[in-house]
Amino acid sequence: FNTTTSMGRLTLNILLSFAQFEREVTAESIQDKMAAARKKGKYVGGIPPLGYDVDRQNKRLVVNVEEAVLVRYVFRRFLQTEGAVDLVRELNQKGHLTKSWVTQKGTERPGKPWHKNYLYRMLRNPVYMGKVQYKDEVYDGEQEPIIDQALWDQVQEAIAVPAKVRS
Repeated sequence: FNTTTSMGRLTLNILLSFAQFEREVTAESIQDKMAAARKKGKYVGGIPPLGYDVDRQNKRLVVNVEEAVLVRYVFRRFLQTEGAVDLVRELNQKGHLTKSWVTQKGTERPGKPWHKNYLYRMLRNPVYMGKVQYKDEVYDGEQEPIIDQALWDQVQEAIAVPAKVRS
């Protein structure tokens, strides 16, 4: 194209507009597909939560028995401690680390020391009840639950109350 002429610039802008339109249509299609998969309770990728491993062949989360013991401990212990900071300190002193995993490309991601934000994100994650969250909605997931509804409800009530009031 000769972009020094007005006709050349017009043609180039039309082609660029169609390219942008195609990118946006593709992005919307991918978002719709992921939303539909989440609503069906499917795992759609990302860092697997502590207590689960990824069955890449079947594209689903499976319970990691050793990590599930730690997850149950964390949920129960949160109800007994003075607050998240005390529990994080306890977990780090005992040498527990966050989730370590291997990416699809084979890169190892080691676990890290616990942090209050990681703990709260974990305690609020409905995946541990066998559910998945998409935006503000929670759907039944394909994975097995690690904790039961009663323990989940107790922890959510405890999170809602500030630690200073709880103690």
